[in-house]
This record gives sequence, C-alpha cells and structure tokens, in this order.
Amino acid sequence: MLLGRSGFEVLGEFSDVLHVRLQAPFSVRVGRVVEQQKISSEQAESVVKNNDKVRVAFVEEFYRVPWNSIHAFDLVINTGKIWPDLAANWIIDLAKAPVTSLETDKTTTASIVVDRILAEAVSDVLECNQAHT
Repeated sequence: MLLGRSGFEVLGEFSDVLHVRLQAPFSVRVGRVVEQQKISSEQAESVVKNNDKVRVAFVEEFYRVPWNSIHAFDLVINTGKIWPDLAANWIIDLAKAPVTSLETDKTTTASIVVDRILAEAVSDVLECNQAHT
C-alpha cells in the first residue's frame, strides 16, 4: 500500500493497483482540525487552506496533474458523509482483495523489480514478518 499525495500518479500505469481518494468538504476538515489541534476555527481555517495550497502545488507542480481531476481514481470517498473509520475499513477490505482490471494494455505490479536490501529494510521497519528471499 502506498499512501500519499501522488501515489495515484506514481503507480498509475499498473492495472492491479486500486487508486482511492479521500476527501471532505472544507467545513468538515476545519472542524476536524479544531478538534484535533484544539485551536480556534479561524486558525483551523488557515491551517486547512495552507495544507490545501501545499497539496495542490505538490501534485500540480511535480506531476502536472490537476488537483481536482478525479479521473485518476478508481474510488472517491467523501469522509464528510462516510465516517473515516468506515472508509478505512472499506479500503483495508479492498486492499485484501485481488484487483482485476479490464485494461489489458497495462502492466501489473509483478513487473516491478524490487531491490532485495531495500525490501528487507522496509519489511523490518513495517514489521511485515515476511520471510526474506
């Protein structure tokens, strides 16, 4: 699983990757920041606006993909209507299921060549408990 602002673009060429976008209305995100950071609504609005600005700039600058372009995603979940815990459970369930695609012209992640030392280091840090090969 790759979590981040550009995973959809980095792994966009693979047919067996599920691209999920979580989003919520501005007011919902502000409310969450107020609750999490124990700050005023005005401060939270500033935090959310700044975070949005950074995210948009990152994706649009480095990947040349419009931030509001949802065509790159297989599933978009509005966490203003779907509780984040429920959304997380859906994503976990989807991650456990095999992803199949009708796009036969795309390669799969099986074609990725992984550096063994890097894979072992990541597995150790994430405590994946997978046998090293």
